[in-house]
Amino acid sequence: MQRKAIAMICHSAIMALRSVRGMDVKAWDKEPADKQERYVAGVNEEAEGNLPTLEESHDSWRARLPEEHPEKGITWDQLDDPEKAERAIFSYVVAACNKVQGAVTIVKDTENNEIPTEAVKYIGHRASYRDGVYGTNITWQKGETILVQASKAHLMFRHKDVWVMGDKADARAPDVDPLATDKEQRAQEDRIQDARDQLTRMDKDAMVKFATHYFPGQKFHPNLGPEKMRAQLDKMIDQFGLI
Repeated sequence: MQRKAIAMICHSAIMALRSVRGMDVKAWDKEPADKQERYVAGVNEEAEGNLPTLEESHDSWRARLPEEHPEKGITWDQLDDPEKAERAIFSYVVAACNKVQGAVTIVKDTENNEIPTEAVKYIGHRASYRDGVYGTNITWQKGETILVQASKAHLMFRHKDVWVMGDKADARAPDVDPLATDKEQRAQEDRIQDARDQLTRMDKDAMVKFATHYFPGQKFHPNLGPEKMRAQLDKMIDQFGLI
């Protein structure tokens, strides 16, 4: 499920509560763009799990309000119960939506092939990166946003230091046919498995050479033991793949 869709659901739930209270309400498409953006930003923060309490969620919401907004200075303790309920509704709806199919909406064509719909931005340490871990075989330049199949994108977003959600307005179409990558994906998976097998037999010096070749710029503490280094390299393979 796309984050904007979750924001729309949160908005509708809050408007329903307000209507019961006799307040004026607006449909999502009648809200100004800046308010819609605040809802989406709130969904992004909630979905990333960075707001463990309702009070912190409210403080984050206040921080996004413009300075002239009448609710800017209202703290959590100053809210009445219905207002606190609105914040709780927002947080719980986001959590529930994220559990539905891993928060993924898959769009398919008439032949049941998945269409790239998610804007994925590459922020990793390399200037250029070709994804082989998730089978897209797409090459990103650092900071570039490309449309990816949703089933792949939601896995990529787990690695927050490598992939983030981009703006669809800035996204370009993938430079490869997503339907023609299965064979290459299997070959890459075999290559990664071979690398993992080799790691189990490497001593520390061999692992340093392995890291220098595949992950230039990564530093290891000189006192790091072989097992911990092996675990870190295994994690890097998950994050970055092998190119």
